[in-house]
Amino acid sequence: MEHYLLETFITVAKTGSVTRAASELGCVQSNVTTRIRRLEESLGKPLFWRKNRRMTITEAGQALLPYALKILELQAEARSHIQQSRFEQKLTIGSTESCAALHLSSILLAFHQQHPQVRLELVTGTTAEMQQQTAGQKLDCAFVNAGGSDVKALHTEIFLMEPMCIVGKQKEADTKGGITVLAFRRGCSYREFLEQHLLQNQVTIGKILEFGSLETLLACAAAGMGYTLLPKGIAQKMGQQTLVEHGIAAPPALATSIIHHWTGDAQPPQVSDFLTLCRQYARRKAEAGVTW
Repeated sequence: MEHYLLETFITVAKTGSVTRAASELGCVQSNVTTRIRRLEESLGKPLFWRKNRRMTITEAGQALLPYALKILELQAEARSHIQQSRFEQKLTIGSTESCAALHLSSILLAFHQQHPQVRLELVTGTTAEMQQQTAGQKLDCAFVNAGGSDVKALHTEIFLMEPMCIVGKQKEADTKGGITVLAFRRGCSYREFLEQHLLQNQVTIGKILEFGSLETLLACAAAGMGYTLLPKGIAQKMGQQTLVEHGIAAPPALATSIIHHWTGDAQPPQVSDFLTLCRQYARRKAEAGVTW
């Protein structure tokens, strides 16, 4: 039942006249008559008896009247609530541990200063996990490694190209029984790339130790438990000068990409502004000749 039909019904019930109802509603009498007829047809019951230009409400009309009044009251209440309320905006970002540690603090600070009303959430995990959560629209956007995502629903743009290094306590590892690799769980692009890189350089992997945090992984690498693949920026920033690059040939730079499921026209302003800050950050790094 449409709003204007119920409003017409209530006005006719109150005035008892099509003429007076038309005057109150600011329309012609034929419109009032048509609306009442449409409402009666939709309900399958007469709502008024018509006699000598008087409109006498029927039992069906009497039954409908309190519901019609309540419906219009709820509609007005909903409209007022929506117009007066300030709903919380939210931006949920996903990232690999390394990107979050190396790049995101200044971007998040700038965004918070521009949009203090937006609630920020940062979720960290492997590239595979970030791809899955972004595709499922649990994240507005995410930072992932090695070229982004091949999921058709996701949009990918290169954020930075980062030179990589294999680091541990010593420059050369004892390869008897194979090298010990320190890595995040399966789904981490750096782990997969390191395994491939060692295989290509004919270096045997003895065992792989998995870690849940970047700080623990770096501490164990510095203690001599094994070797890991990281962006050079991370090794320099968090390694506290205790990590050294392994003698294996340095792997090439890998891409850190931003993926998101928003199209241009559909992007909420907080997502669009955040992506703009990311592009500005990457541009400043490039202009300064910084590759990480």
